[in-house]
Amino acid sequence: MIHNDAPRPAAVLFELMDALPVDRLRAEGIHIVRVGGTHDGYLHVSVMGDVPTAQARLDAMCGSNVPRVEYGEPMRLQASIYG
Repeated sequence: MIHNDAPRPAAVLFELMDALPVDRLRAEGIHIVRVGGTHDGYLHVSVMGDVPTAQARLDAMCGSNVPRVEYGEPMRLQASIYG
């Protein structure tokens, strides 16, 4: 028996990720560097800057208790020393 008590299915998380207005949020000062779904049914968003402001804005857009916002840095690729 499989027990799944996630508050929303992965398909809904994918729809939320696709609909996230990244450019509009950037214009508001919310710089999203990563977004994805969690295994337990939440939208995981990493931002540079003010996390509480981003959390409040995303709560207003997606609904309370949907996004989980944390501070994050953009991924940087480093050149290999092996050529």
